[in-house]
Amino acid sequence: MGNYQKSAARIYDTFLFDGELDLLEHRLRQNYVDTDFFVLVEAGETYRGEDKLFHYLSHQERFSWAADKLRTLQLARLGGPSSSPKQRAQVQRNAILFALRDAGPEDIVLLLDSDEIPSVSLLQRLHAEGLQEPHRLQMTRHYQKLDLLAPASTCCVDTSLPFAFAANHSVPETWGELKSLWSGRSGVAAPVKSLLESSPFWLRFGPEEKPVIADAGRHLTAIDPSAQLSSKLGRVFHAEWATGRGMHLPHLLRCEEHAVHHRGWWYAERSPGDLPEDLRRLATACPTTLRHSPLPPVWKRSAVRTWAWARTSTAFSDKTVRWIDLHFDELLPLLSLPLLCAGIARSLLARLLRGRRRQSTEEGHLHH
Repeated sequence: MGNYQKSAARIYDTFLFDGELDLLEHRLRQNYVDTDFFVLVEAGETYRGEDKLFHYLSHQERFSWAADKLRTLQLARLGGPSSSPKQRAQVQRNAILFALRDAGPEDIVLLLDSDEIPSVSLLQRLHAEGLQEPHRLQMTRHYQKLDLLAPASTCCVDTSLPFAFAANHSVPETWGELKSLWSGRSGVAAPVKSLLESSPFWLRFGPEEKPVIADAGRHLTAIDPSAQLSSKLGRVFHAEWATGRGMHLPHLLRCEEHAVHHRGWWYAERSPGDLPEDLRRLATACPTTLRHSPLPPVWKRSAVRTWAWARTSTAFSDKTVRWIDLHFDELLPLLSLPLLCAGIARSLLARLLRGRRRQSTEEGHLHH
């Protein structure tokens, strides 16, 4: 169990599953010794209420070696015809309670998604020290490929912020020296007793600030072969993105190739140096999780990113957006300068308006 004295608290690693078989294999093999139970929750419908397959049941023989610690829940339905995507997500997340019936108040539950992999060091620390209150888990954010890092951002846009995710172009530090910019905090670790006062869904998505545990693992977004956005976007929590425009395949494939967010929020970038050991193991087991081609030139990536943002505007008709998507490379000589100017203006305006917002907030605090 490592060089530490294991506490009496048991760790329940709970996560929502949607066919990420290679990440499940990686999670189980990396953390089997230091995790007491893995709780996998899979639904037979998407958050939009559309039927989908139970992937785990079709591949359970692959994971039979982990059966003693693996608890699986299959939910045929997440709600009725009138249920919203958020309500369906609540049902799936809160279903983990069925697998915690033997948990004690001091045991620890991790509230994660299948692409959020806790680190061995986190698990050993929790075993050694226990946990008295809910904490956010700070994990490095990887996007599309293991060797591409994405800057931190919430998945939910604050509509009161202008250009909420007009992130600057940043370059990561070397592995082991990454700043918090390249980490997200979506996952939660909490003592089971916290669930007496709150639901799993609310602990993860509620607005209350929580202490943060650093170096808690990896958030491997859109990295499992089954989870590329070009094939999975219609099944994600944010069903409002799953429109004909949002899921237009030429656009999604172009964003994947240029390593930019599909709505133009940020660039994903390579960190210099060799991959850490845990990522090397996953890359060896699943070579497709690495990017094997160089990133396109920055100017072209900038144009793709700005168009990914601009095409979300209702000022463009769906027909116009689809036409530009299909002919983007041919139009690029004409579009590159306007897109460059629009990107610069967007960034400058975002910085200016955010500064005014901060100043207004600070003045409000002074008056109180």
